[in-house]
Amino acid sequence: MLHPDLSGAGLLGGQQQFLLYMSKTIEIINEFLSLVDSIYGVYLDSTFGFRLYIERIINWQNDYIKNPDQNSKTCTIESLDSSPIRYSRGHPDQVGSQPLHEKTQGQIKQRNRDGDENDRFIANMCLVSIYSYWEDHYRDKLAKSLSKTKDDILIPIMGDIRHLRRSIIHNKSIAIPDVSKNLFINWFNPGDIILLDQNKMEKIIFKIYEELEIYLK
Repeated sequence: MLHPDLSGAGLLGGQQQFLLYMSKTIEIINEFLSLVDSIYGVYLDSTFGFRLYIERIINWQNDYIKNPDQNSKTCTIESLDSSPIRYSRGHPDQVGSQPLHEKTQGQIKQRNRDGDENDRFIANMCLVSIYSYWEDHYRDKLAKSLSKTKDDILIPIMGDIRHLRRSIIHNKSIAIPDVSKNLFINWFNPGDIILLDQNKMEKIIFKIYEELEIYLK
């Protein structure tokens, strides 16, 4: 009668151990890439929402001007652009409401335009988040699954992102000298403002997938 060897010794045991390591490694990589996908989804939802907000303000302004109760001769898009939009806890006109944030309609339209303030901020924060999850958690977790040290796990795109992160967090989104060492994200020179449009963000996300796929094979 044949009895299976459950000791983990020998060739079969070695193969099982290897498969166990690979299974854990694949699980970690897929978990990280799923997180990257979620963060990228937030970026895409946000940038789409920024444009919709501009449309909503413009539609509201046009409806306001067309209202017969308004003086259409003096009320224009330009004049409304100087009027405020107020965020508050409670209706702004109610006694006791707490003001939270206020900008003019023109300022809010401007900051939600393609490539402007809100686009820059959400792209930068998504990139910072991806790197933080990688460096503070998944890089070490991946290394342990492969019986390696954290420093053994070298993903070139993450090194590029590290330089952008330092530029964003520590240098007011102005590219630091180390960006000149980047292998893939080579769109910025030292001193440039870090501005990632949708095309650049897409390239970065795809590159992360591409470079981590080596651990899935």
